[in-house]
Amino acid sequence: MENEYSRWWVVVDCENDIGDYFRHLSYIGMNKTVMMNKPMWGYHITVVRNEVPHAAYQSYWGVTGGTTVEFEYQAKICNNGLHFWLPVYSSYLLDLRENLGLPRLPEYDLHLTVGNLKNLAFWGRNGID
Repeated sequence: MENEYSRWWVVVDCENDIGDYFRHLSYIGMNKTVMMNKPMWGYHITVVRNEVPHAAYQSYWGVTGGTTVEFEYQAKICNNGLHFWLPVYSSYLLDLRENLGLPRLPEYDLHLTVGNLKNLAFWGRNGID
């Protein structure tokens, strides 16, 4: 069900193989003790994160839905102790933001979300306690 919070998002769904592979590498890197959770929305790139476009651009919303998008990613797992991602670059996605009247660069750099450590009681907010 769409609400005001969920309406203004643009998310690129990514192949499961990419996320599964990097989740597995992370599992090995954590000495096979912790398997991070899959992201709630699946493996994805968030392009617009609840940013309301100016009214003049809102008619363009959804025009590119279903489009196949090419992007590059760095094979480097980044994390903040809770969320894990791969850095992403796509001129197409940055152009899309501009075409919606939004700043070219989002608040958080483009990235492919691969997992999280939510609900793992023995992990602290900033890593292992």
